[in-house]
Amino acid sequence: MILLDLDDTLLDHTAASAEAAQWFGERHAQRIPAFDPTEFAEHWNQTLEAAYSRFLRGEISFQEQRRLRIRSIFAAPDMEAAHADALFNDYLERYEAAWRLFPDVLPFLDAHRHRGLAIISDGDQDQQRRKLERTGIAGSFQAVVTADLAGCCKPDARIFQRACELLNIRTNAAAYIGDHPDKDALGACRAGMRGMWLNRRGKPARDGLEMLTSLGQFHLVAGDRRKNVAEPAQNSQADMQEDAVSPVTQAIDAKPAEPGQPIEPILIQEKERDLRRVVW
Repeated sequence: MILLDLDDTLLDHTAASAEAAQWFGERHAQRIPAFDPTEFAEHWNQTLEAAYSRFLRGEISFQEQRRLRIRSIFAAPDMEAAHADALFNDYLERYEAAWRLFPDVLPFLDAHRHRGLAIISDGDQDQQRRKLERTGIAGSFQAVVTADLAGCCKPDARIFQRACELLNIRTNAAAYIGDHPDKDALGACRAGMRGMWLNRRGKPARDGLEMLTSLGQFHLVAGDRRKNVAEPAQNSQADMQEDAVSPVTQAIDAKPAEPGQPIEPILIQEKERDLRRVVW
């Protein structure tokens, strides 16, 4: 089975956020202290990271981290919640309109859907499902496991393990692909998965970490599971074809450990409801 991150792995969150932030900043420039159009998108991103880390630590709700970001941008710590919500929704509408999949995503999903696919994300459950629906790929995934659903976030091994429990598979029967070398690839490896770093931005390779520069380079072949497997980018359909069946392929194609057959979608939904009862 193959599990994937969503933001900046399948969907270009960075581009969508930058586009929406720039539009938002210029729209409200007169009210934003020391507004600089050349630096605002980066300022927005820094504010996002600071507030979102508090959400992931369980200190504030998903909605409150949005309000915190707006209050910080406008230097208005006492801004009323309703006003902050209205301003954020202004940004959100533009952000959602800019959601786009990377070009290699649809060929990858078509080539590997038969193996079983699922999402593990630090995003909010409702928003991540909306991204999948709006981009037309929701039907490709058996489950969507998010930090608010699992009660923990990457790189905590528990979020990977809980996803496998939900899907009724062993961790060593799953591959995980994500854009962050530590939170995604190393986190998955430490949880017992085959963790792979999808390095779309051309960052330096990391020793001992399996790396792809496009989803088209994903091959289930025997050999060193931790080596760097980056190759010259090839996005042709040929890249999506399987190699000869190998032990790694057999492990990832393996049937769920118990009771021996894939669980039905309705049972996955019931297990998701059980996970929602976990408190931080």
